[in-house]
Amino acid sequence: MSSDKVVKLKKHEDSMAYEQNIDNCFEDKIGNNGLSRDEFEKNLVKASDILDKLRREKDEGNSPIFNHIEQADDIENIIRIGSQIRDSFDELVVLGTGGSTLNPQSMVCLAQPHDGIDKRVYFIDSVDPYTIESFIAQLDLEGTAFLVTSKSGSTVETLAQFMCFLDALEKEHLDIGKHIYIISDPVDNPLRDIGKQIGATVIDHEKNIGGRFSTFTNVGLIPAVVAGVDIRKIRKFAKAAVEAFFKSNSIPVQGAALQYSFMQKGTAATVIMPYVDRLSAVATWYRQIWAESLGKQGKGNTPIKAIGALDQHSQLQLYLDGPKDKLFNLITCDTEKKGLKISGNYLNNDTRYLKGKNIGDVNAALQKATAETLARNNCPLRHIKFGNMNEETLSTIMVHFMLETIITAHLLELNPFDQPAVEEGKVFARQILNDSRA
Repeated sequence: MSSDKVVKLKKHEDSMAYEQNIDNCFEDKIGNNGLSRDEFEKNLVKASDILDKLRREKDEGNSPIFNHIEQADDIENIIRIGSQIRDSFDELVVLGTGGSTLNPQSMVCLAQPHDGIDKRVYFIDSVDPYTIESFIAQLDLEGTAFLVTSKSGSTVETLAQFMCFLDALEKEHLDIGKHIYIISDPVDNPLRDIGKQIGATVIDHEKNIGGRFSTFTNVGLIPAVVAGVDIRKIRKFAKAAVEAFFKSNSIPVQGAALQYSFMQKGTAATVIMPYVDRLSAVATWYRQIWAESLGKQGKGNTPIKAIGALDQHSQLQLYLDGPKDKLFNLITCDTEKKGLKISGNYLNNDTRYLKGKNIGDVNAALQKATAETLARNNCPLRHIKFGNMNEETLSTIMVHFMLETIITAHLLELNPFDQPAVEEGKVFARQILNDSRA
């Protein structure tokens, strides 16, 4: 076993390079804030043994998440449903919370990276009364479809959202059933019951895949089709990533060993900081799978989302000069010579360094400066780099973090697929609402 400082993933001629550099995580580079290479090596062996077990489960057909990625039987039906929505309606609103909205948000980022720019898919993931009411007021309900997702079919927030939008559709005297699509477990539950009553299109949630890991199922992919993402490529590259990552000493194996080693050292937080706006939703999704999969029995650490270059101006001061209790996961894309060119017509001598540069050159300089500054200040830094933001990159990153999270959970001797503490809050919320019935 070898803890190579840089691990690269290259698959075929037209493939992007996907690279992970963990060199600035060791004490011989950053002093006492870093890891002992010997301790990391021991944990790398443990992580590889866990991967061997997970590989056997996958090969035997007992790994629902990764077995699903490897099959393609559902793709044409997902495309059919997504295309039907796209052809029949101007907009799609996804109702839900947690993985039901974070997974599709991560997928549609390839087609609609910015709010308000050529947007076809919207997400309602809260029950803030102002958000719901103001959103309904601006909708063209006749031209809008709704995808309501809840694995259990009994999520309080989702049912409450759904009732508000159903009332709005009824007031417009629209054929409600034609506007509603539902994804839920194929068992009797409140959401499916409502769907049957109104004649909605009801779609089965993958039974053995939890909501936060439903990225490559119909939960993530139907909205992606509506947004215009090529989901055949998404699934193709996800399958390729599974094949590449289920090998000894792969990028997720090293990542899990790294994260676990820092937890043993007492590191309180892991910061994910992409310098790619289109990965903002992925960072939010990562925060969920890391927190819900590992935050149990007094174990785990806190995932923090930061976005470059924005959070250089809000969080970096703390990271550089505050407590040294964090692992930094910087994610960068090659943006040099990309984007609009800066004319420099109104720049003075002090700012002429911008003249003739592309906006991507500025982004590249900032992400490089942040990496170097973190390293110089002896902050543990994992740097993930890739060439282009596309279906391959997105699929690779999400498979990477899924597998890394699952391996880390096993290193901590935890079940990565449950969230027992969250259930208590759900029970209390229902009890409060029930006790306050008129």
